[in-house]
Amino acid sequence: MVEADEVAATPRKRGAHQGPPSRLSGAFRSRHGQRRWWPTLTVLLVVAIGITLSFPAGRHQWDVSILRQQTRYTVLYFDHPASLPHQATANQTIQFSFTIVNDEGRSVDYRYRIQTSPTDSPQEQEASTTIPAARRESISVSVQPACAASPCRIRISLTGYSESIDFLLAGPDA
Repeated sequence: MVEADEVAATPRKRGAHQGPPSRLSGAFRSRHGQRRWWPTLTVLLVVAIGITLSFPAGRHQWDVSILRQQTRYTVLYFDHPASLPHQATANQTIQFSFTIVNDEGRSVDYRYRIQTSPTDSPQEQEASTTIPAARRESISVSVQPACAASPCRIRISLTGYSESIDFLLAGPDA
């Protein structure tokens, strides 16, 4: 049996392995002894993220990028576009319906305007309806177009919003 003093006195080769490898040094080296790049990159990435989170603008950008942001909008459409009239007859009232969808996140009082053009004198109807958040309302209207020329355009627009819809009618002379 070899004594402890003899082992300590035995000369070792330069660069020879000096005991079991530490767990930390093994984590940064591959099986072939090459230095791994991902631990360094991970540390740099964590530091960069930490720096961006230390500023209010950075926190806001992370919030906008990662968390779902509610998009607030209004939708305006004809209920049955295929059944809209195509021909206007003198002194005839036409009926149609349209829907307003409120996805604004709060109850909204929508003012809508129905315009007929081209006319000799402005022909408009205005009304309003209050629609609760995340709801829709179908609105039925009757219009007696008095267009001066063919085609006659019936336009529905929401006051204060960019949404508008319209359709064309061929006049009685067409």
